[in-house]
Amino acid sequence: RGKPPEYDWTMSPRPAVQDDRNLARERVRERIVESFAQRAAVEGPRGVVMAELARDLGISTRTLYQHFKSKAELVSEIMQNWVLQLGRDQAERMAREDLSPTGKIQDAAAQWVEAQSAFSSAFWSQVQADYPEAAEILKRHIAQGAGAAREQFSPFIRSDLDHEFAFTLLRSAMRTAADPQFCNRLGISRQASVRQAIELWSKGALGDPPR
Repeated sequence: RGKPPEYDWTMSPRPAVQDDRNLARERVRERIVESFAQRAAVEGPRGVVMAELARDLGISTRTLYQHFKSKAELVSEIMQNWVLQLGRDQAERMAREDLSPTGKIQDAAAQWVEAQSAFSSAFWSQVQADYPEAAEILKRHIAQGAGAAREQFSPFIRSDLDHEFAFTLLRSAMRTAADPQFCNRLGISRQASVRQAIELWSKGALGDPPR
């Protein structure tokens, strides 16, 4: 029998070496995203200077752009991570059997406000104005969340009400209740504001649970 062909280690890195390189690359990538997010959270993506970001991370600007070709890619990465984590957290709350429909909506809305507050109003306005791909990620998440909420809570809407009108009214009430200027004017936190708005909506819109 002939000898099996020997692996030519000069052609590509050994698996263990390749794994180490991939892990090191992933760690650098995570550090870039984390540092960029911390800066952008305060003054928005426009205020982040990529050369300064690279310097503070101890890497070259060339290395930075090898991981992310543009600032837009970084913003999209941040948004994707944000919506995935928020989606997981909200799914856990929606699955809780110890909460009423109203309690589930209140918890999900309060959690949304809390997560959104991790970034400044400048960040969110710049995402909408300058970063369409990131804005689209956020838009899809909102649409998916609204669809899931509609599917779960439609059975609880009073039969004498138009469901589309009821959910449109809920979205409008939540937008107003979560507005920082509105809350500041009333001297109330955004979390408390959305909880009260949902409580008022629920008293008028929800009926007895389906049998």
